[in-house]
Amino acid sequence: MTQKNKRLLPNRMAIVICAFVLAAGLAIVGFVSSGESAEGPDEAIVVTVNGDPVTAVEFSRLLRKQRAAVIDDFKRTYGAEPDKGFWHTEFNGEVPADTAKQRALSEAVKLKLQLNLSKSYGIIQGTSYSDLLAEMEKENARRSAALHAGRPVYGPIRFDEHTFIDWYISKVLIELKEKLFSDAIAVTDKQLREHYEMIKDDWFRLEDSVRFHEISVSYTRDGLQSDRVKQKQAKERMEAVKQLLERGKTAEEAVNQLQSETGELELVFTEEHFNNDSARKYFKSQPELYEWLADPANADRVSAVIDNPAAGRYVLAKIVGRESGGYSSYEEQVRQVRNHYTDVKFDEYLNKLIDEAEVRVEDRYYKLSME
Repeated sequence: MTQKNKRLLPNRMAIVICAFVLAAGLAIVGFVSSGESAEGPDEAIVVTVNGDPVTAVEFSRLLRKQRAAVIDDFKRTYGAEPDKGFWHTEFNGEVPADTAKQRALSEAVKLKLQLNLSKSYGIIQGTSYSDLLAEMEKENARRSAALHAGRPVYGPIRFDEHTFIDWYISKVLIELKEKLFSDAIAVTDKQLREHYEMIKDDWFRLEDSVRFHEISVSYTRDGLQSDRVKQKQAKERMEAVKQLLERGKTAEEAVNQLQSETGELELVFTEEHFNNDSARKYFKSQPELYEWLADPANADRVSAVIDNPAAGRYVLAKIVGRESGGYSSYEEQVRQVRNHYTDVKFDEYLNKLIDEAEVRVEDRYYKLSME
């Protein structure tokens, strides 16, 4: 076999594609026909997945989706700026154009396998790009008819190819998973219960019941306008409170000791409760305090001094009691457990198909054109 006709498994895909990049030059914004075919550049076959073609227009769409993420990754990792030479420049052995191509190729393989699997279960009729666009026209016609008939239309009134395909694929995958797990991939109650035990810490743990002392001080004037001098003084006073608490003073003792030294700053001491019912309030209004209170590791500690700019106050907390909140039961969450299990097993199944897929790259359409 010639190199372009070799079977490419995912763990070798990046290496082989890089070879094509260096040999022929990859186009990050589009593909140009080599002139060897009568077909237009949009219909030129760039990749085949188990014999199913991916055209230039399909691949270009996936490639455009990688653009922002690749720029961001190289900027964060290497401090690279997306200037004129960005896509061609090598950064520690990595070239942005190569990375974008590799990611787009992985997405193309995944998408074609999803579409072919959906077709095999009778969910869709075809897997080509033109088939997807035909479905888009049907959906747009349906939405237009609903609008003219006065029926509700959810989402955009009309899709274009950039907004439709992802929406359509997500809709198809929901139906595909339902069919798979009622046919090819059976699931038992025992498996779901075991899966619940595996994920319950991340998904179903209830908030602990936490009793804590909260000390706060305002740095606004008349409760409205922030004052820089007052804010600096308030921060210093709260740091002094924190030091006393860490030396073993109770919150009440610390406040009483420092209150006479605060001048116009008034230290406010209250006892509060954080639990599954109040967690949402803290999450919305004081997210940093929420994160600290929700962490079981903070059993008998003093928080950092936390700024609450919305209220114009500095806050710190000392936990004085914590009881485990336990977990939402399997019976209460069985539907979510099943959905999560379905997603995990579907991804495993799809990854197996990806590993076994025969992927061929057509090098004649890879022409570098960085305009």
